[in-house]
Amino acid sequence: MKWILLCQFIAVILSDDSFSTKQFLRIKRTKRIGQSCLLSSQCMSNFCGGMLSWKHCLSFKQDIKCHCMPDSTKLKNNNNREAIVVTVKYIDDCLAKRLMHLVQSASSPNRDIWILHSHHLVDDPYIVQHSRRLISSISMSISDHEGKVYSINQILSPIAPKFDGSTMIVGTSKSSFLKLASHYGYGSAWLLEDDVFFTGDWRVFFDELDKVDADVLSALHRESHKHPCHVHINGYEQRCHTKTGWFGIRLSGQVVSSLLKDLSSNKASGFHENIIGAYALANNYTIQAIPSKIIGRAVVGHFKKHVGIPHHQIHQLKSHSPILPNKFYHPVKCSAYLPGEFDHVLMNWTNVNWSH
Repeated sequence: MKWILLCQFIAVILSDDSFSTKQFLRIKRTKRIGQSCLLSSQCMSNFCGGMLSWKHCLSFKQDIKCHCMPDSTKLKNNNNREAIVVTVKYIDDCLAKRLMHLVQSASSPNRDIWILHSHHLVDDPYIVQHSRRLISSISMSISDHEGKVYSINQILSPIAPKFDGSTMIVGTSKSSFLKLASHYGYGSAWLLEDDVFFTGDWRVFFDELDKVDADVLSALHRESHKHPCHVHINGYEQRCHTKTGWFGIRLSGQVVSSLLKDLSSNKASGFHENIIGAYALANNYTIQAIPSKIIGRAVVGHFKKHVGIPHHQIHQLKSHSPILPNKFYHPVKCSAYLPGEFDHVLMNWTNVNWSH
């Protein structure tokens, strides 16, 4: 208990602007239930690259078990493991329950679940504090032998490149995903946006798709000849004729490292939905759509025709009728529901115990 209190004390310190870096450095190591709160200069250099103040870097890089982001040496031998990375801005009560559903129904010794958040974009400190508290609760909902849950801010070092070639911090969730999966050497990695929903245990979804041998597997991959586009692959401009959704996508470790390298060196650039199909074709990677038997409805969520239409009319689960068990749906947004209203969806379509 005393170690928990000490870690909580450190968390309070990190939220206090009056606490100096020098004071904090006197507390460089503590223990929490046999684990290290490794808030060290090595952690900072690995994940902040000197671009942020110590206080902000430490607050971003604490993981949900109150220690620095896991060192890659402690997460080695991941070639046969899979990462499930969920991108969020921050966690609210609705999203926390959805993530609890994912964690409790998809956890496996061979899968790590990552919450890739954007706390640096949130101005309200209360929202960030509440988000961190919820992330901690999610992490503690499973035991270590069932799987691991980690969290990290989107700011990575060096700053992950954007698909259009710019290097602004805002809007780097997808390339930050590539950076994370590459850094830890996962054999494959899923990227899930926070508005995907599965009407059943997520384990059914992932176990079924483990049988599909493809370098790129997406909930949405189709030809798009109506609106041809241009991307840059291997330094040359190419036309692209496919559209691939990133709201639910799995990439092999080879694709992750190759695409990240080419984005970083400007050998590849383009809108993320357009580039992946052309990139796979140019580099002889296989790409497939998730089999239709496990898809309820999967569409992009930014149609121009939907501008100005209230979310509750188009982004609730019932908007994708018919709703069937063990199906993947997108988009299903928390913002489309009144506070507490999404609880009924979870009780109807998941097996998680929501009484606690």
